[in-house]
Amino acid sequence: MQVFGDRFDIPSEMQLQRAINTMFQRHKKVGSGRNRERSQQRLGDVYKDTIDGILLAHDFNIAPSAVVRELRERFTVNGALQSDFPPEKQVKNRVSSQKGKHKRETTLPADPLEPSTQGV
Repeated sequence: MQVFGDRFDIPSEMQLQRAINTMFQRHKKVGSGRNRERSQQRLGDVYKDTIDGILLAHDFNIAPSAVVRELRERFTVNGALQSDFPPEKQVKNRVSSQKGKHKRETTLPADPLEPSTQGV
């Protein structure tokens, strides 16, 4: 936007769209630096299996933070965590997604053909 005395030159919709697209393209190229590397690390199969085992042992009735604590206890060697130990957020995300998946698989959907008993 440019100022000409007491007037403003407001950009057109097309100019705004081009500027926005340019910013998005730059952001994609640059990324978010070192955070990008950390977020792209996959949760190892050993950790996935262990998390799933902990959830099964507690019948999926355990808080994500408790799973993180138990996982840390299991993978602490000589007072230190293994170098490939996943971040807490990644473990909690796995726990939440597995609990949701379990709930969807074990909860039966309402039968749409069954007559409703509400309001009777």
